[in-house]
Amino acid sequence: MITYYDMKRFLDEKGINYQTGDGNAIILRETSSKTHTTYLIGMDFQQEGYVDILLSICVLDRSNLNERLKELINDFNTKYRFFKFYYRESSYNQYDITLAATAIVKENDSVDEITELVWRGIDMADIVYPDIQRAIWR
Repeated sequence: MITYYDMKRFLDEKGINYQTGDGNAIILRETSSKTHTTYLIGMDFQQEGYVDILLSICVLDRSNLNERLKELINDFNTKYRFFKFYYRESSYNQYDITLAATAIVKENDSVDEITELVWRGIDMADIVYPDIQRAIWR
């Protein structure tokens, strides 16, 4: 079964920079080569047999953005699998759009399967990022 320590060892071997969070959390910052956006990625290994993966996109608020984001997030959730989209107000005039997934980790799974899910999340964020920008600036 993949553990927090397996993932840390994998990231160290690949030379990928990361931070550790509370408990068994790993935090990565990854910049997309397609959109040049930096995503904050968290992997939480708190519950045995599961890895929670969160990928955040930070956006600033503009007038009526709340309703437009609701519509956009609902649209994303009907179109895409693997990750669930949601948003929350993180501070005054700032929202986080988060892609969330839980990976069920079995005994024979490898770290590569978790990283594949993370990369899929980044690819999905790259796909939706232009739509998010259009919703903000229209």
